[in-house]
Amino acid sequence: MANPLFLAFSVTICFAGYWAYSVWKQTDNGRKVIDWIKLHAPIFSTMIIDAVMTRSMRILSTMVNTGVPLLDALDVMKSSSDNYYFQRLWMHTDAKIRDGYQFSDAVMTSADSYLIDPGILQMIRAGEKSGQIGQVCDKISIFLGKKLQNSIRVATSLIEPLMITLMGGIIGTIAIALLMPVFKISSVMSQ
Repeated sequence: MANPLFLAFSVTICFAGYWAYSVWKQTDNGRKVIDWIKLHAPIFSTMIIDAVMTRSMRILSTMVNTGVPLLDALDVMKSSSDNYYFQRLWMHTDAKIRDGYQFSDAVMTSADSYLIDPGILQMIRAGEKSGQIGQVCDKISIFLGKKLQNSIRVATSLIEPLMITLMGGIIGTIAIALLMPVFKISSVMSQ
């Protein structure tokens, strides 16, 4: 049987660690680190990038198609993004557009331009040249939405075997824990 003092200490350490993490993730540095990890996690990074881009392109297309100026649409895109690096990308893009750059060129000059696929940037550039950036952004949001659904389907299919194995391990552990006393009693009774 475990020492009660050790258990109390362990639980206290767990709660203190969780509290410290909660406080740290609300700081600027904590948010930057967590958002960087989200954008570079092996399977989930593409889903997170696609989700943010789908939302941003949908907002941009809706607002531009209804006659809202591009800079106002960028303000809404900034505030709708909960990722630090996307917010920084949209702030940089806003500043460059105010300096006279085109939308696609403003995105390209940002340090965070790696977040946007070059093919999408080419589509945006074509939309700017044809004067149909709203329609192009709508098509981009539809494309990215389908890509996101496919990524979620693939991730779910990868997680399913792991979950089945984990559940089997948990059930096996419970079964062994329940049957172990029975085996001990039967071995004691046979002596």
